[in-house]
Amino acid sequence: MVVSPIRFVYIKTILMKKQFLLLLFLFSISNMFAQAWKHYPYTTPNSLLTFPQDEGWHDQEPIEWWYTNAHLTGQNTGHEYAIMMTFFGYDTAFVDGFRILNISDQTTGEFKTGTGFLLYPILAKDHLEIKATQLLTGQTEQWYTKKDSAGNYLPFQYRIESHGSPGAISLDYDAFKPPLIVADSGYLDQGSVNYTYYYSQTGMNVSGEITFKGVTEPVAGIGWIDRQYGNFNPNTGEAYEWFSLQLSNGMDFNLWNIFTDQGTVPDNAAYRILAMYIDENTQKTIHDFKLERPQYAYTSLTNNCYANQWHLTSDTLDIDLMITLQSKDDEVLIPFPFLEGSTQIEGTIQGQAVTGKGFAELLHRYEPPNMAFTAPTAAGSWNVSQPITWHLSNPDDGRPIQYDVWVRKQDLTDYTQVATGLTDTFFLWDDAGFPDDAYWFKVVGYSADKTLMDSIVTDMPYLLHPLAITDPMLAQKIKINPNPAQTTLKVSCDCDGTAQIMDIQGKNVWATFSLRKNQTQLLDVSQMEEGTYLMVVKSKGFVSSRKWVKVRK
Repeated sequence: MVVSPIRFVYIKTILMKKQFLLLLFLFSISNMFAQAWKHYPYTTPNSLLTFPQDEGWHDQEPIEWWYTNAHLTGQNTGHEYAIMMTFFGYDTAFVDGFRILNISDQTTGEFKTGTGFLLYPILAKDHLEIKATQLLTGQTEQWYTKKDSAGNYLPFQYRIESHGSPGAISLDYDAFKPPLIVADSGYLDQGSVNYTYYYSQTGMNVSGEITFKGVTEPVAGIGWIDRQYGNFNPNTGEAYEWFSLQLSNGMDFNLWNIFTDQGTVPDNAAYRILAMYIDENTQKTIHDFKLERPQYAYTSLTNNCYANQWHLTSDTLDIDLMITLQSKDDEVLIPFPFLEGSTQIEGTIQGQAVTGKGFAELLHRYEPPNMAFTAPTAAGSWNVSQPITWHLSNPDDGRPIQYDVWVRKQDLTDYTQVATGLTDTFFLWDDAGFPDDAYWFKVVGYSADKTLMDSIVTDMPYLLHPLAITDPMLAQKIKINPNPAQTTLKVSCDCDGTAQIMDIQGKNVWATFSLRKNQTQLLDVSQMEEGTYLMVVKSKGFVSSRKWVKVRK
């Protein structure tokens, strides 16, 4: 059969329309499944949280906050902005809460912050709707869930308007990722005695306007929302470092280190929190990670010291990321001092290179090391066979300290370094090659980048052998075996004298006992802890020592 050209064109047109409709149908189905989470009500199988109800106010909880940060690009100037805004619900006799607004022009390095004390004429409990009135100016601010033309809520779409001394923001938020439910249930312990309900919205398209330094321009970018309510109070609770990380591979991290009052970060899920958005179907929260701090910096305004760089690693998840603060001076002062600023991220996850942007909220501040000598001191006896020891009175897991040891002969002016990069607070000095005399001792303690540093010097010069004269031959007369020892230690000396055992820090751990020439003493060391010890022998006015090692049975 011969098909006419007109009929051929008609058939081809029909086929093209069917293909187009099929593609449109497939796209609609795909888009529907991709956005299957974007509806109200919304929850997840193990979650205690339900949306939109838990986006609203929880009037039975002591404290609550609605937090956002965003990285935005000015559509007129091309400037890069970083903003943070938080409404706090914290009822007192005079106010219902307060608002913090930060605006940073990352292109020029300018930063402004302002805190407003608020009344809340509207604070909805069953959905997100906040209307705030500034106590001093009467101006209004708001954060609410948007509605369509029929008055129905648009799930996970919001409008935020805030203004104060830093400037103003009028921004629309539209989620493109489902909420990250921290700890899977949305409820967790934070620190020693606190609890919190917690979720984050880690992927938000943001557009609108910013006013900064009197100039208003349209902006667009990516945002983050953090929501907490419970009794975890940033002002009165344990200090912390918190981070939001938005990565180029589509993953997002919510990261915490919480510090005890003693400066430790215990290795458990209440103090170390890493909640991860991996993809639309996968989230997890772990505490099996390390967070080290290569850099610190003092702020210009208050001279408070905060960490400025962090190295995040997890062997189990193959994470290796460097997080770097963009400015050391983005510090908030009211209602309490803390630093809140933008970060840059780079590194690898499972061997693949990633980059990203984020925010750091830093309530934990750092101090230089505070040290004091414990040996030698005027209050005790010391000789060079014993370690030089000192005490660090302000240890901090976020600021490991290394030590250098220096010595100076009493009639000289310059110190000689005899040890560097120590992590223990003791050092056994080998004085070979140094004259037998009195010496000043100095210890320098410092952070990884030496921003935090201090030093101590002994109160006077100390003789190396104040109680006796060292006999270079005496050490050869001392016999110890077996070495290492497990249960029994045999000690003998080709001399008469006394002996005692000290640990490597110079503490006596065995009472003084007598030695008789060519007689062997048997010591039961089975209950001693593993480690290195000194056998110190005195004979006829001379003193010497030998090292020996206790090992497990």
